[in-house]
Amino acid sequence: MRLVQFTPTARRDVLEIWEYTARESVAAADRVVAAIEAATRRLSELPGIGHTRPDVADNRYRFWRVYSYLVACRFTDAELTVVRVAHGAQDMRRVLHE
Repeated sequence: MRLVQFTPTARRDVLEIWEYTARESVAAADRVVAAIEAATRRLSELPGIGHTRPDVADNRYRFWRVYSYLVACRFTDAELTVVRVAHGAQDMRRVLHE
């Protein structure tokens, strides 16, 4: 299994998602973050299950949907790096600064 790393920006994304969701329900916020963490563990085991996006030029990125969010990651044989966690309605090219 690959080591899972979150960039500082991705960590901030997850915290902001939790804070936003917790305004309505702390339990729901905890569920969303737990689902993101579970998805990253699964992606570390099978990164090929992530999909590419035609609107993102760099094919090294893989994406996985968790609720209404997209986990954007890159991987090597040893590591999975979560680059961003963004709402699926956002322009991913802009989010990734392409």
